[in-house]
Amino acid sequence: TAAAKRAVETARNAVAKQKDLLAKAKDSVREAKAQMQKANIEAKMQEAKAKAEETVKAYESQLAEKADADLSKAVAAFETKWRAARAKKDAAKVKARAKKAEQKNKQAAKKANAKLKELAKPKAAKKTGRKKTAAKKKTARRKAAKKK
Repeated sequence: TAAAKRAVETARNAVAKQKDLLAKAKDSVREAKAQMQKANIEAKMQEAKAKAEETVKAYESQLAEKADADLSKAVAAFETKWRAARAKKDAAKVKARAKKAEQKNKQAAKKANAKLKELAKPKAAKKTGRKKTAAKKKTARRKAAKKK
C-alpha cells in the first residue's frame, strides 16, 4: 500500500539520517581518542624531558661535590708537601745562620784572646820625646796659560 511505502520511505530516510549522525559521532570519538593519545604522548615526552633534566642536574651536583672533595684532598696533599719542603728550606737557612753566627763568635773570641794576650804582656816604657812630623812636600804650581 501507499501508506506503507511512505512509512518505509520515511523510515529509510530516518535510518539514513541516524547513520549519518552515527558516522559523525564515531568520527568525533575517533578524533577525541586521537587527541587524547596525542596529549598522553606529549605528557610522557614532557615527563621524560623533566626526568632527564633532573638526572643531569643531579649528576652535575654530584660532580661538583666530587670536585670539592678532590680539591680539598689536593690542597691537603699540596699543603703537606709544601710544608715539608718549606721546613727543609727553613732548616737549611737556620743551619746557614747558625754557621755564620758560629764564625762570628769564633772571630770575636779570637780578637778577645788577642787583646787578653796583649794586656798580659808587660808594657814598655813610653818615650817622652817629640814625634817627628813628616815634612810636607810643596807642589809646584803651573802657570796659567795666557789668553790671546
